[in-house]
Amino acid sequence: YIQDFKTTGGVTNITNTSSGCGNTSTSYIYYSTMKHAGVQGTAVNFTVKIGQTYAQGVRIWVDYNADGDFSDAGEAVYNPTSTIAGNGSVSSSFTIPANATPGLTRMRVRSSYSTTGFSECGSQSYGECEDYVFEVVPSCSAKFTTPPSDSKACENGNVLFIAAGIKTDSFNWQANYGSGWVLLGDDLNHSATTTDS
Repeated sequence: YIQDFKTTGGVTNITNTSSGCGNTSTSYIYYSTMKHAGVQGTAVNFTVKIGQTYAQGVRIWVDYNADGDFSDAGEAVYNPTSTIAGNGSVSSSFTIPANATPGLTRMRVRSSYSTTGFSECGSQSYGECEDYVFEVVPSCSAKFTTPPSDSKACENGNVLFIAAGIKTDSFNWQANYGSGWVLLGDDLNHSATTTDS
């Protein structure tokens, strides 16, 4: 069985220690309240510790395109060729692809007695399968295609600032009246402060 599974390097990480065999009737458990959230293109560091007695192989999959399976190219993220000795652990990492589908999906951690030659699904005689929530966070690749420029207005006059960008979720305008930058909100003097103009 999988005794411990932990991740680091994410916005949110998993710490599932001393879990033993989470479901002794099927050897499968979905830890729906445990989530690793990681940004596209970043590393997921993990440590797996297995049960005390027998050597086991451990493999990990992530459903990067959120299509409900782990069989697409690149979704087998950890494929060792050797087993882990009883009561042993392994630490490694994998990288979330830059084109992984943003949003919630699943990660599967599976162990099998004395072999690494097993698949993401299907029966096996001895071992455990643990699923976790995996969130792909989009990388912050927003940038200006037309940055705002300095403009001046006379007292009681109007001035229009315009910006354009790609991969932008929102805009927030700021003003500096001589004592530092202040985030603007719509009021008697400002309008459309969360739009591109």
